[in-house]
Formats: sequence, structure tokens, C-alpha cells
Amino acid sequence: MKKFFAGFWALMLGATATLRAEVTTFANFERNGVPVLIPGVQKYEARDGAFPLPDTLTVAVPAGEELIVEQLAQELKRFGKTAEAGSGGAVRFELAEEGVPEHRQGYTLTVNVNGVTVKSRTTAGLYYGAQTLRNLLCNAPAPELGACTVTDWPDFDRRGYFFSMAGRSAQSLPVLKKLLDTISRLKINWILLDLGHSFPFKDNPLTLREKALTVEDVRTIIRWCKERHIEITPTLQFWSHAQWMTYHPDWDKMKEGVPGRRWLSQPCPECKEAYELLRMSVNEHIDLFKPRDLFLMMDEFYLGPFNKCPKCKGKNTFEQFAKIVKFGEDLCLERGVTPLVCHDSFLDYDFLGWNFGTKLRKRLNPKTRVVFWNYDDKIDEELMVKFRKHGVIGHSVNGKPLNVINMARLVKKLGGRESTMVYWYYSMGGMISDLNGETPESLGGFVIGADALWKFDDRYYGSYSYDATMEMMRIMYPEKVKARPGMEEATPIPLDGVLNAELSGTKGKFPRFATDAQTEELKRVLAALPEHFELVTAPGGRYYALRLTGDKENGGRHAAIIKLDNIKAKEFSFLVTTSRPDDGLAFAGARFWGAKRHKHPPVAAFDLLYADGTKVRAMLRYRESITDWNRVFSGNDMRFAVRGVDADNRYYSFGIFDLVNPHPEKPIKGIFFGSTKLEGLSPALLAVSARGADKPFARGKKFTPAMLKKRHGVIDHTLKGYEIVADFENGMGVAEVTAPPSVKAKMKVSIIDDPTAPTPSKVLKITIPPGEYRGRKADLGYLRISVDIKKYTIPAGTHGITSDFKVCLHGGDGFSHANDYIIESFDPAVKNPHFRSQRIFGHFGYAFVEGKWQRITLPFYLRNFKSNRMLKDVTKTQYRRLSFFFKRIDAPVEIYVDNIGNLKKGFSFAPLWCTDQEGDPL
Repeated sequence: MKKFFAGFWALMLGATATLRAEVTTFANFERNGVPVLIPGVQKYEARDGAFPLPDTLTVAVPAGEELIVEQLAQELKRFGKTAEAGSGGAVRFELAEEGVPEHRQGYTLTVNVNGVTVKSRTTAGLYYGAQTLRNLLCNAPAPELGACTVTDWPDFDRRGYFFSMAGRSAQSLPVLKKLLDTISRLKINWILLDLGHSFPFKDNPLTLREKALTVEDVRTIIRWCKERHIEITPTLQFWSHAQWMTYHPDWDKMKEGVPGRRWLSQPCPECKEAYELLRMSVNEHIDLFKPRDLFLMMDEFYLGPFNKCPKCKGKNTFEQFAKIVKFGEDLCLERGVTPLVCHDSFLDYDFLGWNFGTKLRKRLNPKTRVVFWNYDDKIDEELMVKFRKHGVIGHSVNGKPLNVINMARLVKKLGGRESTMVYWYYSMGGMISDLNGETPESLGGFVIGADALWKFDDRYYGSYSYDATMEMMRIMYPEKVKARPGMEEATPIPLDGVLNAELSGTKGKFPRFATDAQTEELKRVLAALPEHFELVTAPGGRYYALRLTGDKENGGRHAAIIKLDNIKAKEFSFLVTTSRPDDGLAFAGARFWGAKRHKHPPVAAFDLLYADGTKVRAMLRYRESITDWNRVFSGNDMRFAVRGVDADNRYYSFGIFDLVNPHPEKPIKGIFFGSTKLEGLSPALLAVSARGADKPFARGKKFTPAMLKKRHGVIDHTLKGYEIVADFENGMGVAEVTAPPSVKAKMKVSIIDDPTAPTPSKVLKITIPPGEYRGRKADLGYLRISVDIKKYTIPAGTHGITSDFKVCLHGGDGFSHANDYIIESFDPAVKNPHFRSQRIFGHFGYAFVEGKWQRITLPFYLRNFKSNRMLKDVTKTQYRRLSFFFKRIDAPVEIYVDNIGNLKKGFSFAPLWCTDQEGDPL
């Protein structure tokens, strides 16, 4: 693990060094004359010549694979051509044992002047060869295919995706089919399907439910998956999180302490009726799906109630849960089905009273497979190793590609060849929704995850050549994306008359360039795009934009009009970006629950102002049609143009918003660009171009930096409602650093100047020399280094807490996470200050990106973690603790801390968020 992270960050630095010297364009279609294939293939060799596509492409396929013909016909529509099944055609799919990869899903694809041949040992391999052929057709700029040879196979045998259909009826089937089409195109071949209370039970014991699928509905799903070579593993919330059981009319007699239909619902371990309900459910799932394994989950047992009801109170909890696990295993194994279980219930969590997970693990049947789930970017290899003998299956979250890539790496390292993704946090129902329920993370993250599971690549996902969000959009929502954006050459529109801001001088709000070579390279690459964008630059690495703040009252630019002199045009492309938000939460577009969970706020608008006095408006919504320059994923309604690394080693991406003119026959006198009144987010227009213009655009007086003095400037605001408790400008003040004695004796605490901090200033630096420091079991195996604010009283109106930190490991890999919370009281008689805590309030946050400043911004509910008691007397003496948890420290470590503060009421954010100061949520 240590070697990996050392290598990973060396790779990151290497990528940074490479990208610093060049600006690269995003390539979803081709790169240097070679088609971009997603997922990537193991080997692509270009040949001389090309195969011209006939009006009707005859395709020969084995019996049962007729779907391939339909899929190819769909791709040919953009050329006005079609495909039909037939023998002896120009495209042949053949089963073969010679001259093909040994992997059963591998294939060879050959294109020459006479046609296309795909060969594989299995029909599954032929299907994946067809998906690559579809990718070639989709990316072809003309109705022909360049000659080539592709030799390909997957790095993971089972590439899975988990989602839930619980509470859904047949009305969801069309969207589900669309999802299955999408994931199979990306060569996902396995789904973990949770039907919950929508499962079509024969005797319907869940009579309180309102929606359910029929047996024929489920058989439709099974057929649809079989045609696409997707295996189904039925998933059942077995005991823990048993919401589906709450729809039983006798649930009140079965439940263990939790009323209603909550996520933590589970039955009493002594309830015979619950066991019978589970037995019936397992058997009916097996009867209907006939799977090779069944995912029992059993995750987070320790969070649910136990020993609460009269039947089980005082019983041996370990034996109760050991009986439950064995019961589930036996139900599966008796039917010849392999049980899958989540790993986390088989670990110890002393602080929750769950201290027998290890004993439970030792009782697992050797045939039981373990699904290791983790949603952090950093994954504990030592924990995963404990389940190695059970054939570990990875389970990661698709919206966090670093998590997917790290999980895949460790599964491979342990000899596994199966990994899955899940949608949690980033999508409303795992793409079982319309586009309004999706986020850039759910879309782009899925593409990158699928790519990594077919052809594993452990480089930083932000350096991939393609725009992942756009790729998912053109696959799943092709009606909303051009087949080939930017194919028609465009004419740049001069912005000399409206430029008002130098972006390089914005103290981290926008990318900074230090040399003319950097800005000139960016300028050259933008000009070479089909849009021919004109970026305005000046000596010293300076570059300019029309920047808005939405604060007209205080002198900031609120809106501007770009004069066009009554020119007609078909389409406009705007090169736009925004500053990084001061508060990532206020603009995350997240409402943790409810229909508006993923609605993104409008931040700006473009109006086409026609000469006849009418206008057309296009709203720009944050992370939908415009995004800040540090994002890895573009929005759902935009595309990325260029990518690079600035003078401060920060990745940047500039995006394009395309606006089709609905009235190309009308002369346009100008384009209005205006912002809504939002402090903390500043939209900027760097360049604009038009397609189909009927005459050249007039250029006025050429822009010079001196013009800025005569134009509306930009007002940058500090975060409102942000009250600093400790910023270390005047030393430690009320702050104290605590650590285990073995560490504290050698560590150094100092106050230094740090220009890279979120607010460049003095910061606290904790230096720990290399050693063999390891966490004690009494402290869950963690070493804890803390910064405490003594005698901390919660100010009236406190709404949340926030802090900035940075951790540098220098090749080590023992860091786990950081917490920020408030403690009501402690026992001074306890020698170790880490165990004095009596009542802890607030929320905690996990975050880690090596060597980058990060911000924990959390709501403060004044609720005790253990007792669930609300703190009513906010005047009590308390202390604030920012803790850093390490499994071990065996390499030099530096911890930097700044801006420990409070958030006042009125400050808006989602219930739990951690942000990397480089932009993306962690």
C-alpha cells in the first residue's frame, strides 16, 4: 500500500510536470488520428486503407445474437444508412478457438477495405467486439471505417453495478431498459439488483406496499439482461436495513425497536415469523432468477437496534447474530447458490458496542464470498486482506473515480477479478430516473468506472483524454448532444469592448499563469479548436475575461452586452467558467433528500437580443451548463474544451456552452451576459464564437490592460457568516496540540507563513518525524493527532463548523481521515486526553487528498453521537477538536491547519460535505 501511494503521487507529480508544459484538448472522438475507444482496448493497431460503409450493411451473427444487428443499425442512422442480418455479409461475427485471446470475453476485431470481422471464443466476446465496433461507428467523421486491428479482453471478469428498484412498478421498466442498454455498451456484465418490496412474491405477504413488479415484469428484465450478456445477482437486505419487511402487516410484532419504515429497520433475532419471511424471500428470489449467487448484504448490523425488545433483551448478542448469518448462508448453500455478504459487519466497532465482528468473521462459511465496500478515496488494504480467503469482491461508488480505481487496484492485487459500483449520493435511484435526477458525478463517474474495470488504468482520472460526462450524455441522451460537436468551422467574436478582469490576478479564484509561454500555449490551443476561440492575453502570463459578480450595487459588473451589429448566425459557442465557490456547499445543488436534491442554481444567463426588440434567454446553471475551472466533470449541458495545470500545480478545465439560435433568420444586435446575485461564485466569459454568420464581426478598439480602469471592476467577497475561532495569525492562542506520548515527544509544532493556504497567511504546522508509531487497539487502532480549542463556548446562532487542513505524507500511507467536532465535557482524571471525552456533539467528515488544502464544512446539530441527546444549554464550557487519524506513521508527516471557525445561522449548505480546496467534493 505504501509503495502504491508513493508511486501514485509520484505519478501525479509527473502528470503535473507534463501538463504544465502543454495544454491538451478533450478528445471523445479521436486523438492524433486514432479513434478514442471507451472503454479503452488492450491493443489497437492502425492499418492502411478504409472500409466505405454501404447504404445497407449486411451483418452475419450467430443464432441468438440478432441484437447486434439492431445496435449497428442504430449507429448507422447518423449517416442515413442501415444494417440487416444476412450470411456472407461485409461484417461477420464468428466463433473461433484460434487467433483470439484466451479470455472467454476477449475478441479480435479487424477492419480492412472489404469489411469487418469480429472473432471470439464465446458469444459474450462477440458482443463486446460489437460494442467496440459501435464506438468506431459513433466516432467516425465520415461514412467509412479506418482499417485497423483490435485485440481486446477485460481485466475484470465481472464488472458490476448495484441499483435498487424497491418501490417501483412497471412504469420504471422503459428507463431501466435504457440503463441496461447503456451499461452493456460500456461492457458492464453484472448487476446486483435489489427489488425490495417490489419483488413479486407469490403469496404477497407485504400487503401494505403500494407498488410492485409482476413476475412477467421481472422476466422481461431477465430477458433484456440475457440478450446483453448481463448477469443478475438478486440482492436482499437480509436483516439489516430491512425496510422491505416493514410492509408486512405484522411488522410491529417482528421489529426490533425502530418504528416506521426507516433505513435502520431490522427484526428481532428471536422472532420466528421474521425467519420464515426471510426463508420465503430467499427461496422465491432463487426460484425466479436462478442465479449463481445471492447478495444478502447484512451491512451495518452494528448501526441497527439490538437487545431492545423483551424477546431478545439480555440474550448473547454474538450468538444471536452468528445464528442470523448462518441462517442466511444455509438458505443459499442448500439451493446451490453462493451467498455474498458485506465485509463491514465482520469487523469490530468497540465504540458502538459491536466488539465481536472478528469472531463473526471466523464463523463465515468458506464458500461465502465477501463484498468489500468503501466509499473513501483511500482504502484500507490491511482490512481487505482479512477477507482474502473469501474471494473479495470490490464495491465502490461510481461518482468517486479515485475510489473506483483504488478499489480495483487492491482487488487485483489480492487476486480478485470482480468489482462493482454503486450510485449512492450522486444520483436519484442510480440512473433509474430522468436526466433531472442525475449529476455530473453519476454520469461521468460511471463512464470512468466502467473504463477502469475493463482496461484497468491507475493514472489520475483527471488526466483522461475524454470528457466523461459528455460521453455518458451522448450514449444515454443522444438527443441532447450533437453527434460530432464543433465539426463546422466557427468565427470568433471580438470581446475587446467588454473585457473587465484579469483572471490571473484573482488570488486563487481562477487559474494563475506565471509566464507568457503558458498563456500563449493556451491561446494557441483554443485558436486551433473548430470554434477558433480568441483568448486575450498580456505579458506576464496575464489573461482576461468578462467577469461578473452579481453585485452591481457595490460596483461589481452585473451584466454586459456584446454588440453584434445586426449579424445573423446559426449557433454560438461560449467559453465559460466560474470561480471556485467560497462555500462549496451553497452551490453544490444538493438537498440531501427530496425531489429537488440535485437541482443546480442558476448563476448566469445569455440573451440573444434581436434587432426587432425580441430576445431568447438561455440560463446557465452551476455544474449543469457552467462549472468552476477546477472540476473534473463537465456539466450535463456543456462540454469541456481544454485542460492543463496552472502555475500553482492546480488542474484546470475550461468548458463550452453551445447555444443554438432558434431564429437564424433574424438579425442580432447583441448578446447579453448577466449574472444572478450570488456572492461567492463569479462567472467569467473568456471567448465566444459563432457558426453560420452572414458577415464578419466588426472589431473595435483593440483591448489593452489600461482599459480595465475605465470599466466596471469585480468585487470579491469573503464568506458571509464565517466567524474565525483560530487562524494562528497571533500564535497558538487558545489552541493546543495533543497526541499520544510516543508521538508528542518527537513532533514539532510551529506557526509558519503559507501562501498556498485558502486565505494566504500564517498557519499551524505539525511536523512528525518518521518512526514506528502505531495505533493502539483501545483507540480503534488509530493514532490521533488533535488540535483542541480549549474553553470553547458555542456562540449564539451557531449553525455549523468549518476548518481548513492539509496533510503531507511523503510516501507514507497510514493516514485515514480527519474529524471536526465539539465536545461538551471531559474527565480530567483520565491521563490520556484522547479518552477524556464525555459527550461529543456535531458531525464528522472524512477527507484526504495528499498535499492539498481541504475544507471540512459541517452542520452542527448539537446532538450527542452515542446517546442521541440534544444539547440544550449552549453556554456550557466546551472544547473544539480537529483530529487526524493515522493507522501508523512510518514516514515523515506534516499537518497544516488554518481557519477553524463557526458558521452562523443563514449559512446554507447540505447536511454533510467535505471539499477539496481544488474543487471537487471528496
